[in-house]
Amino acid sequence: MRQGLPAQQGTTPGKGALDSVLPRLGHELRGPLQVIKGFVELLLAEQAGPLTAEQRRYLEETRRSCQRLSRFVRELSSGAEAATAPVRPRVASFARLSESVTAALKPLLDQRRQTLRLRIAPGAARGCFDPARVEQVLQNLIANASEFSPEGGSIDLEAEGVEGPQGVELLVSITDDGPGLPETCNAAVRPGRGLGLGICRAIVAAHGGRFETGRARGRGARVSFTLAGAAEEPA
Repeated sequence: MRQGLPAQQGTTPGKGALDSVLPRLGHELRGPLQVIKGFVELLLAEQAGPLTAEQRRYLEETRRSCQRLSRFVRELSSGAEAATAPVRPRVASFARLSESVTAALKPLLDQRRQTLRLRIAPGAARGCFDPARVEQVLQNLIANASEFSPEGGSIDLEAEGVEGPQGVELLVSITDDGPGLPETCNAAVRPGRGLGLGICRAIVAAHGGRFETGRARGRGARVSFTLAGAAEEPA
């Protein structure tokens, strides 16, 4: 069984930069998000014409994503700490969450003819984490992988159970076919990927997990993080 990530020392890089930019970013996002939500509701009400079942499914998923983003924007407007806290860990199905995120991002991946390969080992089917926050992490990391991978490329989302400092952990990794990231990448401030990766790092840290970015051998970027494992069945 592969070992988990090494423990990180010190504070999250670039935290001061996040503290100053996140409230302003939240305010900037609020207006465009309201416009998107308004048009989605109009379409779902069929004011622009009848919908097919597939169109309605896509719009309902868009509405759910807007609701999640609205909550996040409110937190961003309150500052960096509120954007990643509090987390409310509970026993939950990581396999089910991964499948839900994969389904939500499928139209984005299909547009770029990209394949997302999901591999969840039996020992990683469940864990102890905040589903809403970890969903935020997965969506951000997979969207990043899609953006930086070529059309027709592949993205791997893998999870396995490993022995960590506090017992069994989930080791989650996302690997892409893009240009890669240096092993010493400062994920909190790197241009292009920086803000999202910095928030993901903070969310994982709030769970007591570890976060690592680097290059995958023979491929592009590999981003890994750990979460607490769980022995009991999810509620």
